[in-house]
Amino acid sequence: MSFIAGIIAIAVTTAAACAIVGPFLVLRRQGLLTEALSHSVLPGIVLGLVLFGGFGHPLLILAPAGVALIMVLFIDWLGNTRRLAAQAELGLVYPAMFSIGVIGLSTRFRGLPLSEHAILVGDINFAALTNEVVFGVELAPRAFLIMLAILTLNVLFVSIFFKELKLAIFDPELAEASGLSPKGLGTGLLLLVSTTIVGAFQAVGAVLVVALLVAPAATAILLSARLGRVIVYSVGIGIVGAVLGFWIAYELDSATSGTMTVVLGGFFLLAVLISPRRGVVARALAHRRRRIVFAENLLLLCLSNHETGAVCEGDPVDAISDHIGWDLRFARRIVRKCRSDGFVEQTANSVVLTERGGQRVHEWQRFLSKDLPGQGG
Repeated sequence: MSFIAGIIAIAVTTAAACAIVGPFLVLRRQGLLTEALSHSVLPGIVLGLVLFGGFGHPLLILAPAGVALIMVLFIDWLGNTRRLAAQAELGLVYPAMFSIGVIGLSTRFRGLPLSEHAILVGDINFAALTNEVVFGVELAPRAFLIMLAILTLNVLFVSIFFKELKLAIFDPELAEASGLSPKGLGTGLLLLVSTTIVGAFQAVGAVLVVALLVAPAATAILLSARLGRVIVYSVGIGIVGAVLGFWIAYELDSATSGTMTVVLGGFFLLAVLISPRRGVVARALAHRRRRIVFAENLLLLCLSNHETGAVCEGDPVDAISDHIGWDLRFARRIVRKCRSDGFVEQTANSVVLTERGGQRVHEWQRFLSKDLPGQGG
C-alpha cells in the first residue's frame, strides 16, 4: 500500500468508525462527553505502558478503553448525586484525568516518542508509515488495521442493537417497560466510543476524534429526521470531510488533523444554512411564506367587509395600503398575488373578491373560530 493510499485508508476507516456511533451520542446529548473521553485516553495509555511495556503490545488498547469507561461511570455517578450543576462534573473530571496523564508521561516515560501534543493533534502522516509486518510481509499501516477492526465492531453493534438503541434514545420509559436496559445499552455504546477514541488517537489526535464523532452526526441530523438515514449521512459526511481535508492539507502544506476538522466544521455550517428542514434559509423562506399567506388572508377579510370591495376614485391599491397600513409596494405585491391565485379581481377603481376568494375567507374564519378562546362551536 502506497503512502498516500495508507493515509486515505486510515482517514476513511477512522471517519466511518466515529460517524457510525456519533449520532447516538449527539441524540443522547452526550457530545461533550466525547471531549472528556478523548482526554482520559492519556492516563489510560500511561497505565497500559506500565502494564504491557510498549506500544507494540496488542492489548495496549484495553487499558485506555477501561480507564475511559471507568471515568464515564464516575461522571454518571456524580451527575446522579445532583450536587453539581449540569455538566459541571465534566469540567472537573476530564482536566484532572488529562493532567494525571501528562504527569505520568513527563516523569516515567519521558523518552518515548509520545507527548500531550501528539495526543491532542495526532499525526496521520506518521501513522501511515508504521506498517504491520506478519511473517516478514508488510500488510498495511497498523493504524488502518486497528481502525478497520474497530469499524467492524461498531457496525456489528449498531446493526444488532439498532432497534433497541433507537427505542432507548427516543422513548427510554417504553424501553424499560419492554424489558430493555437503556443504561446498559448506553454503557455498551460508551465502551465502543472509548475503544474508538483509543484506537484513533495516534493517527488523528483527540481533537479530530471529537470532530469526527460530533460534527458529521450533527450535520446529518440537520439533513434528516430518520435515524437510519442520519447514520448513513453521518458516515458519508465523515468520509468526504476526512478525505477532502487531507487533500486540502496536502496542497496547502498545513496540519492534516486541523484541516480535516475545519472542513467538517464547514460542512456543519453549510448544513445550518441550507438544511431543508432546520436551515437558516429554509426557516427564512418559511417565515416569508407565512407572512405572505397571512397578508393575503388579511386583505381578503378586509375586502369581505365591503360589499363592493375597495372602491375609490383613484388607484384602489392606494386605498388598501392606507386602510391596512401597509407599504404601497407590499400592498401591490399582495394584491397581485391574490389576483394570480384567483381570489380577487381588479379594475381601474376597485378590487373585489371572487367566489373563490369568498370561500378562502370562510375557511379562514372557521379556522380562527376554532383557535380563539370562546369562539369554538
